[in-house]
Amino acid sequence: MSYSQNKEEEKILDFFKDKKGTLLSLGENDGKTFSNALALIELGWDATLVEPSKIAFAKLQELHKGNENVFLINAAVGTEIGTMMLHESGHHLPDKSDVALLSSLDESETTKWKKAGVTYDSYHVDVIPFEALAFRDYDFITIDCEGLDIDILKQIDLTNVQLICIEWNSIMANKLVILEYCAQFGMDKVIYESGENLLICRK
Repeated sequence: MSYSQNKEEEKILDFFKDKKGTLLSLGENDGKTFSNALALIELGWDATLVEPSKIAFAKLQELHKGNENVFLINAAVGTEIGTMMLHESGHHLPDKSDVALLSSLDESETTKWKKAGVTYDSYHVDVIPFEALAFRDYDFITIDCEGLDIDILKQIDLTNVQLICIEWNSIMANKLVILEYCAQFGMDKVIYESGENLLICRK
């Protein structure tokens, strides 16, 4: 079974092959829907999973209950410690199997989805800067934070990261900024591009 939205999982597994390592997922949602982390976790990787939505986080806890290799954080990533308003989405997928999949701290990100009929519930959540997560090195980082991806990326020292997956949503300006930042750390090879995500490593 593949968990990723497109072919991200296939490319990720091929990149790391049989290696076990550490990963960080920002915006992990329920841990299964469109997850770029779960396949590696099932192979024994150590994982830090961050998700601000309380309803998605409850499912994340249930999924990884008893797995000592998985560390869960119920918070959003911003630029400093505090609280912000999370706009938590209702169902988006046709079979209504998803929860909070289109949630964002950026209210402008919800506009197009509201027009498509997605409902939202807003409440305050804890926010932490990326430095609070920099207690270890990560071989793989995946970022899916609905409009805040670049702000978060620019907080990350990618020196020891081998592969990154980040949402760009077919916005060319976003792609150019992402590639420029990653290139500062020698990460200048795109090994996969979908309409939603970029997978970037070193040549």
